[in-house]
Parts: sequence; structure tokens; C-alpha cells
Amino acid sequence: MNVAHDLLARAHALGVVTTAEGDQLRLRARTAPPADLLDAFKVHKPDVLAALRQGEVDAVAERAAIVEEGAGVPREWAEGFAQLDTMPCPAGVASDRWRQVIDDAGQFLDRWAAQAAALGWATADVFGVDAARPEHRLDRAGLVWLLDGRPIVAIGPDRAAIRAATGSTLTYYRRDPADREAMRRVPLWKLAARDHVSDVT
Repeated sequence: MNVAHDLLARAHALGVVTTAEGDQLRLRARTAPPADLLDAFKVHKPDVLAALRQGEVDAVAERAAIVEEGAGVPREWAEGFAQLDTMPCPAGVASDRWRQVIDDAGQFLDRWAAQAAALGWATADVFGVDAARPEHRLDRAGLVWLLDGRPIVAIGPDRAAIRAATGSTLTYYRRDPADREAMRRVPLWKLAARDHVSDVT
């Protein structure tokens, strides 16, 4: 393993997500990364940027192709899930909650995405959330955000049936696209990143 990969592995183990944004190397985490790690990234920045660019292109393209081919889902959903599967936990969202959301998104894509797309469900209907307060603005939440581990049992043109832990059925209704609240949603993969951002210069 080369130095760049060693540094990326160490950052990952510390919960630091490292991304290449143009010529900028950006580290995101709940707390500031250790000073020696930042120093090492500064010294090896060109090599780390090169490794990230190649790895991110390969990983996202591969995941999107697998999802799209395997589930017959819209390309936007496949690419969005590929990003979701590799992005850091957003600010204000608990890590276990975020893992559940990703699992629910994967289950949806495997079982229901092709049917939902054929029925006219839009990205916001499925993956939408409030950009600033996803945990609090449930009136802006799409289907996946509300599942919380509960399985979908049926999907129609305007609603989805969800099986609750008690065995009862909950119903999610699609929002009117012209609804002002619905227009304020963003896809899950557009949520803001974690609290602390370090730019390596």
C-alpha cells in the first residue's frame, strides 16, 4: 500500500471522510482531525488527490452500473444511491439512523424502484428530505426517509403501504409536485456533510 492509501485508511479509521473537490483536499468529521494527520495530508496532497479522484470515479460508476442494471431503476436513482453509499453521515443525523436510511434505500431499489418509476414516482417522492432539518421536517420527507426499517408491502400511483412492527399498515401519500413544501425537498445525497470541515492547503 502506498503513502496516499495509508493516509486515507488512517483517516477512515478515525471517522474522517476525505474528498477531492477540484484542487482542494477536504476532510469532514465530527471533530477536528489530529494535527499530524493534517500535516501528512499537506505533504502528500497531490498523491492523495490523485488516489481519491481515481477511486471515487471507479467506485461511484461501478455502484451506479450495478444498481441500474440489477434493479432496472432510473439512472438518477442508481447514481444517487452510489453517492449515498459512500458519503459521510450528514450533519444533524445520528450515524445509526443514517445507516438505516442507506439500508432502506437499498431495499427500495432492489424491490420497488422499477415499479415506482413506472408509476411516475419522482426522485423527491422517494428520496426527498428537508435540506436543513431532515429529522424535524417530516412533512417534507420522501418515502425512504420515513421507512426506518419497516418494509414496503405495496406501491400504487399515489401511495405506498408500509408494514409497521405491530403488523398494521401505514400509508405514505405522494405530495403534489406543485405543493410548496414538496418543492423544498432535496435528494438524500445532497444533504450537507458532517460538522467539521478541514481544507488541506
